Amino acid sequence: MTASIIIPARYQSSRFPGKPLTQLKLRNGKSKPLIQLSWEAAKRVEGINSTYIATDSFEIKQTAEGFGADVIMTSSYCENGTARCAEAVKIKNINDDIIINFQGDAPLTPTSFVEILINTMNEDKTIKVSTPILQCNKNHFSKLVNDRKNNRVGATTVVFDKNNDALYFSKEVIPYLAKEKFNTIDVIPVYHHVGVYAFRNDILNRYNTWKESSLEKLEGLEQLRFLAHGEKIRCVLIEENSHPFWELNNPSDKKIIENFKLVNAPGVVKLLSLADFGGLADLAEGEGLSFEKMEIKMSTDQAFLKLEELYAVGPSISVLMEGYKEEKGLTSLRGTLVPAKNLNKLLSKIPVIGKIIIPKEVGEGLFGVSFKMKGMPGKMKTTINPIKTLTPRFITKALEKQKKSK
Repeated sequence: MTASIIIPARYQSSRFPGKPLTQLKLRNGKSKPLIQLSWEAAKRVEGINSTYIATDSFEIKQTAEGFGADVIMTSSYCENGTARCAEAVKIKNINDDIIINFQGDAPLTPTSFVEILINTMNEDKTIKVSTPILQCNKNHFSKLVNDRKNNRVGATTVVFDKNNDALYFSKEVIPYLAKEKFNTIDVIPVYHHVGVYAFRNDILNRYNTWKESSLEKLEGLEQLRFLAHGEKIRCVLIEENSHPFWELNNPSDKKIIENFKLVNAPGVVKLLSLADFGGLADLAEGEGLSFEKMEIKMSTDQAFLKLEELYAVGPSISVLMEGYKEEKGLTSLRGTLVPAKNLNKLLSKIPVIGKIIIPKEVGEGLFGVSFKMKGMPGKMKTTINPIKTLTPRFITKALEKQKKSK
């Protein structure tokens, strides 16, 4: 049996317009768009006949063809990734037995997940749709429950029958597990669904002939359309220890990014120009600002995205900030910006338990700036104020980083 991969990608998004074209800086210093990294990951899957990118964006098409991808132009009416894959199969007249829906924003999806799905469907010809699942341990389960308590979506979970065919998928944590039961069992009967799908060609061709189901609309889960029309989805259990997996299901997850460079950021250039930090503005406008590490924690509540904390440290500058973004685009950020040379001087003068006020011997004049940025994208108003003190949180983060580096 033959198999092909389709990577659905759209430019327009209420939360992250143009995400597939976001440039990511690699360890070798080069940048690649997110969609290229996903395409390269898909190309590493063994036993694949062809790999396509399906999109309604000419910008994505031009970029993808530039790095050698085969692109299928689809309409802008596709409700989700599966609908786009189905339309792409029809347009391109793809005749492979199995079609893989590979997420365009998940370049870290292990190729083994896809290969296991294909092998499972080759072994059992009755399976029409398959998708990988991971069993939660106690820590993972507790995190999912805590996310829901705070009105965040931690992951999609699934319950299935004795044949491992899905009964239901939900963004709620299912099945319900009472606290007293949690404390008395070792194995957690909750399964995390990974958003990769393998379809038989014929069942995928039927997807767009069906209307969206009420549950699909409520949950925002495209796979529920299959269940609503009486079709089965085989859940394939992946042993997580042998197939490591990482994904960002919710912006509230704390993410750590290491060894990257910030380029093409006019808002940052403006901020550094106003702060008058030597040649940092020129550096940001040119080759970019390098950072050794950035920690981000965000949360979302329907139409409101909150940046709870961002801390980034680099050889030139460090920043600590917080803020929010509304659905219509209004963004508000505030934080502290300190050149690395000043921060290093400060840390050398502060004992483990000591004053947060900047010691006089560090130097007179401007030490850093506090800043506020607010407005619509491209029209942000930026204000700065010189500072001679740092918040306890900034000092704590800086000292933590210094301690780990020793």
